[in-house]
Amino acid sequence: MIMDIQDLKNTLMIDINNYTVDFDFFENIRKLCYDLDSKLYKDLLDSFSPSQFKSKNELIAKLNSQNIINTNSNIAVLGCWYNSIFGSLLHNKVNSIVGYDIDSTALNIGKKLFKGIKNIEFNKADIFKFGKYKHTLQNIDIIINTSCEHMLPMKNWNYWNRTHKNTIFAFQSNNMDHIDDHTNCVYSIDEFINQMPTQFKTISTSETHLDEGIRYTIIGKYEKNNL
Repeated sequence: MIMDIQDLKNTLMIDINNYTVDFDFFENIRKLCYDLDSKLYKDLLDSFSPSQFKSKNELIAKLNSQNIINTNSNIAVLGCWYNSIFGSLLHNKVNSIVGYDIDSTALNIGKKLFKGIKNIEFNKADIFKFGKYKHTLQNIDIIINTSCEHMLPMKNWNYWNRTHKNTIFAFQSNNMDHIDDHTNCVYSIDEFINQMPTQFKTISTSETHLDEGIRYTIIGKYEKNNL
Protein backbone atom coordinates (compact mmCIF):
# COMPACT_ATOMS: atom_id res chain seq x y z
CA MET A 1 0.00 0.00 0.00
CA ILE A 2 1.37 3.42 -1.00
CA MET A 3 0.40 6.21 1.40
CA ASP A 4 0.27 9.93 0.91
CA ILE A 5 1.39 12.38 3.57
CA GLN A 6 -2.12 12.89 4.98
CA ASP A 7 -2.65 9.13 5.31
CA LEU A 8 0.62 8.93 7.24
CA LYS A 9 -0.42 11.80 9.52
CA ASN A 10 -3.79 10.19 10.20
CA THR A 11 -2.16 6.82 10.93
CA LEU A 12 0.29 8.37 13.39
CA MET A 13 -2.50 10.39 15.04
CA ILE A 14 -4.64 7.29 15.56
CA ASP A 15 -1.83 5.02 16.70
CA ILE A 16 0.51 7.49 18.35
CA ASN A 17 0.23 5.90 21.82
CA ASN A 18 0.59 2.35 20.56
CA TYR A 19 3.52 3.07 18.27
CA THR A 20 5.23 5.85 20.28
CA VAL A 21 5.95 7.95 17.19
CA ASP A 22 5.64 11.61 18.17
CA PHE A 23 4.76 14.61 16.06
CA ASP A 24 8.31 15.96 16.09
CA PHE A 25 9.34 12.81 14.27
CA PHE A 26 6.43 13.22 11.85
CA GLU A 27 7.52 16.79 11.19
CA ASN A 28 11.01 15.50 10.40
CA ILE A 29 9.47 13.09 7.87
CA ARG A 30 7.39 15.88 6.33
CA LYS A 31 10.40 18.16 5.87
CA LEU A 32 12.48 15.35 4.45
CA CYS A 33 9.79 14.49 1.91
CA TYR A 34 9.99 18.00 0.41
CA ASP A 35 13.59 17.30 -0.60
CA LEU A 36 12.87 13.97 -2.32
CA ASP A 37 11.71 13.21 -5.83
CA SER A 38 8.29 11.61 -6.24
CA LYS A 39 9.52 8.01 -6.30
CA LEU A 40 11.59 8.35 -3.13
CA TYR A 41 8.81 10.35 -1.46
CA LYS A 42 6.34 7.52 -2.04
CA ASP A 43 8.94 4.93 -1.08
CA LEU A 44 9.67 6.61 2.25
CA LEU A 45 5.98 6.94 3.09
CA ASP A 46 5.43 3.29 2.12
CA SER A 47 8.03 2.30 4.73
CA PHE A 48 5.55 3.62 7.34
CA SER A 49 2.46 1.94 5.85
CA PRO A 50 -0.04 0.14 8.12
CA SER A 51 1.13 -3.25 6.85
CA GLN A 52 4.76 -2.36 7.63
CA PHE A 53 3.74 -1.27 11.13
CA LYS A 54 1.64 -4.37 11.70
CA SER A 55 4.24 -6.90 10.59
CA LYS A 56 7.22 -5.26 12.31
CA ASN A 57 5.22 -4.63 15.47
CA GLU A 58 4.37 -8.34 15.48
CA LEU A 59 8.08 -9.16 15.43
CA ILE A 60 8.78 -6.74 18.29
CA ALA A 61 5.88 -8.20 20.27
CA LYS A 62 7.31 -11.70 19.81
CA LEU A 63 10.72 -10.55 21.04
CA ASN A 64 9.11 -8.83 24.02
CA SER A 65 7.11 -11.96 24.88
CA GLN A 66 10.41 -13.79 25.26
CA ASN A 67 11.91 -10.92 27.33
CA ILE A 68 14.62 -10.55 24.69
CA ILE A 69 14.69 -6.77 24.24
CA ASN A 70 16.10 -4.60 27.03
CA THR A 71 17.99 -1.34 27.50
CA ASN A 72 21.33 -3.13 27.08
CA SER A 73 20.41 -4.72 23.74
CA ASN A 74 22.53 -4.03 20.67
CA ILE A 75 20.48 -4.65 17.54
CA ALA A 76 21.56 -5.14 13.92
CA VAL A 77 19.00 -4.80 11.13
CA LEU A 78 20.05 -6.52 7.90
CA GLY A 79 18.61 -5.02 4.72
CA CYS A 80 17.40 -2.14 6.86
CA TRP A 81 16.01 0.14 4.07
CA TYR A 82 15.37 3.42 5.96
CA ASN A 83 15.07 1.58 9.29
CA SER A 84 11.88 3.61 9.65
CA ILE A 85 9.90 1.51 12.10
CA PHE A 86 12.55 -0.31 14.12
CA GLY A 87 14.41 2.96 14.56
CA SER A 88 11.33 4.91 15.64
CA LEU A 89 9.93 2.22 17.95
CA LEU A 90 13.08 0.89 19.57
CA HIS A 91 15.71 3.65 19.77
CA ASN A 92 14.64 4.67 23.27
CA LYS A 93 14.32 1.07 24.50
CA VAL A 94 17.73 -0.38 23.54
CA ASN A 95 21.41 0.51 23.70
CA SER A 96 22.03 0.72 19.95
CA ILE A 97 20.57 -0.03 16.53
CA VAL A 98 22.80 -0.42 13.49
CA GLY A 99 21.33 -0.88 10.03
CA TYR A 100 23.07 -2.46 7.04
CA ASP A 101 21.93 -2.04 3.46
CA ILE A 102 23.46 -2.00 -0.01
CA ASP A 103 21.36 1.00 -1.12
CA SER A 104 23.31 4.22 -0.49
CA THR A 105 20.28 6.41 -1.23
CA ALA A 106 18.14 4.64 1.38
CA LEU A 107 20.95 4.86 3.93
CA ASN A 108 21.43 8.59 3.38
CA ILE A 109 17.71 9.20 3.81
CA GLY A 110 17.73 7.07 6.96
CA LYS A 111 20.58 9.13 8.39
CA LYS A 112 18.59 12.33 7.79
CA LEU A 113 15.43 10.76 9.17
CA PHE A 114 17.14 9.94 12.48
CA LYS A 115 19.48 12.90 12.62
CA GLY A 116 20.30 13.70 16.23
CA ILE A 117 19.44 10.22 17.54
CA LYS A 118 22.88 9.06 18.58
CA ASN A 119 22.27 5.35 19.09
CA ILE A 120 21.13 4.69 15.48
CA GLU A 121 23.82 4.00 12.88
CA PHE A 122 23.72 3.17 9.17
CA ASN A 123 26.40 1.22 7.27
CA LYS A 124 26.60 0.34 3.60
CA ALA A 125 27.13 -3.38 3.12
CA ASP A 126 25.97 -6.32 1.06
CA ILE A 127 25.04 -8.57 3.98
CA PHE A 128 26.38 -11.60 2.10
CA LYS A 129 29.74 -9.82 1.72
CA PHE A 130 30.04 -8.16 5.09
CA GLY A 131 33.69 -7.21 4.68
CA LYS A 132 35.00 -4.78 7.27
CA TYR A 133 31.83 -5.02 9.36
CA LYS A 134 32.03 -8.76 10.08
CA HIS A 135 33.87 -8.22 13.37
CA THR A 136 31.04 -6.01 14.67
CA LEU A 137 28.65 -8.97 14.77
CA GLN A 138 30.33 -10.28 17.92
CA ASN A 139 28.82 -7.36 19.84
CA ILE A 140 25.25 -7.80 18.55
CA ASP A 141 22.56 -9.32 20.78
CA ILE A 142 19.65 -9.36 18.30
CA ILE A 143 19.95 -9.68 14.52
CA ILE A 144 16.80 -8.73 12.60
CA ASN A 145 16.12 -9.34 8.92
CA THR A 146 12.61 -8.53 7.69
CA SER A 147 13.74 -8.48 4.05
CA CYS A 148 14.38 -12.18 3.50
CA GLU A 149 12.09 -12.20 0.45
CA HIS A 150 14.57 -9.86 -1.28
CA MET A 151 17.67 -12.02 -0.93
CA LEU A 152 19.22 -15.47 -0.88
CA PRO A 153 18.11 -17.91 1.84
CA MET A 154 19.82 -17.11 5.13
CA LYS A 155 21.50 -20.55 5.12
CA ASN A 156 23.79 -18.93 2.53
CA TRP A 157 24.88 -16.22 4.98
CA ASN A 158 28.52 -16.88 5.83
CA TYR A 159 28.68 -15.04 9.15
CA TRP A 160 26.68 -17.20 11.56
CA ASN A 161 29.86 -18.20 13.42
CA ARG A 162 30.85 -14.53 13.75
CA THR A 163 27.99 -13.97 16.18
CA HIS A 164 28.18 -14.80 19.88
CA LYS A 165 26.46 -17.89 21.25
CA ASN A 166 23.54 -15.99 22.82
CA THR A 167 22.64 -13.89 19.77
CA ILE A 168 18.92 -13.99 18.92
CA PHE A 169 17.83 -14.00 15.28
CA ALA A 170 14.45 -12.58 14.21
CA PHE A 171 13.53 -13.01 10.56
CA GLN A 172 10.53 -12.28 8.36
CA SER A 173 9.58 -13.28 4.83
CA ASN A 174 6.29 -13.42 2.95
CA ASN A 175 4.30 -15.04 0.14
CA MET A 176 3.84 -11.79 -1.84
CA ASP A 177 5.35 -12.99 -5.11
CA HIS A 178 3.35 -10.43 -7.10
CA ILE A 179 5.92 -7.77 -6.09
CA ASP A 180 8.73 -7.55 -8.64
CA ASP A 181 11.72 -7.38 -6.30
CA HIS A 182 10.48 -10.23 -4.10
CA THR A 183 12.82 -12.87 -5.49
CA ASN A 184 12.69 -15.42 -2.66
CA CYS A 185 9.16 -15.69 -1.28
CA VAL A 186 8.06 -18.55 0.97
CA TYR A 187 4.58 -20.02 1.39
CA SER A 188 4.67 -21.50 4.88
CA ILE A 189 6.56 -21.29 8.18
CA ASP A 190 8.09 -24.70 7.50
CA GLU A 191 9.43 -23.56 4.13
CA PHE A 192 10.92 -20.48 5.77
CA ILE A 193 12.58 -22.54 8.52
CA ASN A 194 14.06 -24.79 5.84
CA GLN A 195 15.92 -21.73 4.53
CA MET A 196 17.87 -21.54 7.81
CA PRO A 197 21.10 -23.46 8.52
CA THR A 198 20.76 -26.85 10.19
CA GLN A 199 22.13 -25.45 13.47
CA PHE A 200 19.27 -22.94 13.71
CA LYS A 201 17.00 -23.68 16.67
CA THR A 202 13.56 -22.14 16.40
CA ILE A 203 12.19 -20.45 19.53
CA SER A 204 8.88 -19.09 18.21
CA THR A 205 6.96 -18.54 14.98
CA SER A 206 3.93 -16.56 13.85
CA GLU A 207 1.96 -15.51 10.79
CA THR A 208 0.70 -11.98 10.17
CA HIS A 209 -2.20 -11.78 7.73
CA LEU A 210 -2.17 -8.59 5.67
CA ASP A 211 -4.26 -7.34 2.75
CA GLU A 212 -1.31 -8.07 0.44
CA GLY A 213 -0.56 -11.57 1.73
CA ILE A 214 0.96 -13.41 4.69
CA ARG A 215 4.15 -12.40 6.49
CA TYR A 216 5.98 -15.18 8.33
CA THR A 217 8.08 -14.54 11.44
CA ILE A 218 10.62 -16.89 12.98
CA ILE A 219 12.79 -16.23 16.03
CA GLY A 220 15.63 -18.50 17.03
CA LYS A 221 19.25 -19.09 18.00
CA TYR A 222 22.22 -20.56 16.17
CA GLU A 223 23.86 -23.48 17.93
CA LYS A 224 27.54 -23.17 17.13
CA ASN A 225 29.70 -26.23 16.67
CA ASN A 226 32.13 -27.20 19.44
CA LEU A 227 30.45 -25.14 22.16
